[in-house]
Amino acid sequence: MRQAKRSRESASGEISGAAALAALDALPRSRSGGFRFAFGAADAPRRHAHAHGQLAFAPTDLVTIVVADRLWMTSPTSAVWIPPRVLHEVHATSGREMCSLYLAPRMAARLPATPSTLAVSPLLRELLLRLAGDTTTRSARTRFVAAALVEIAAGLRAADRSTPQVAMPVGVPRLQPIADALAADPADMRSLDDWARILGSSTRTLSRAIRAATGLSWREWRLRLRMIDAARRLATGAPVKTIAHDVGYGTPTAFIAAFARMFGSTPGEALPRRR
Repeated sequence: MRQAKRSRESASGEISGAAALAALDALPRSRSGGFRFAFGAADAPRRHAHAHGQLAFAPTDLVTIVVADRLWMTSPTSAVWIPPRVLHEVHATSGREMCSLYLAPRMAARLPATPSTLAVSPLLRELLLRLAGDTTTRSARTRFVAAALVEIAAGLRAADRSTPQVAMPVGVPRLQPIADALAADPADMRSLDDWARILGSSTRTLSRAIRAATGLSWREWRLRLRMIDAARRLATGAPVKTIAHDVGYGTPTAFIAAFARMFGSTPGEALPRRR
């Protein structure tokens, strides 16, 4: 399926983010296909869109994807559905791995036209990995894509809408200093009252602006920003104690409890053992 040159592939058969985009450009609109690729901060896929719908899945990592100005997490147990023509980009540190299924527009039209997340069932995981492999025959690939489409549609219908994602206040100047501060230091403990004084606004006005821009309360928005940043740090191998401190928790126990409530698993359970 993959049409990138072998010289740009790793020994495991993965291709770089840039090579995957080049291969996708060569994929006919009438066909669906899978790619498995690895990348670091320097070659992670930048902001782009394509005619194919994409199901992004990280079989061994936690990867952050910005889709439609929201931060989403994909992991070994959850995938992100990105409809055709929706701008998105991958945020990575180093050594990240992703597996994506690109659905032809006619097939993607059977799925929701808005981004979403879904749990990756054991069957869907196996289908995605097989579709991204080199040994799948064309007839088998057709069957696998059809089966994957059924699994994806079922997963999206049953999706837990509380799956971690967080909107960024694009186009809301009064909120940008807050977003920038939290991005620079997730442990920033300034309250909304503090920010109201700094920005010359009222707490109520800021609260309403955050709700309108993100769909979340101030506390929920800040918590999700912290937890997604924590997941990103966890994927780099940082110690849990260090992460807890860096995102504003006094003890690892409190952080682990908050992480588990957000992601449905503890930090230790979130990433499988590396091969």
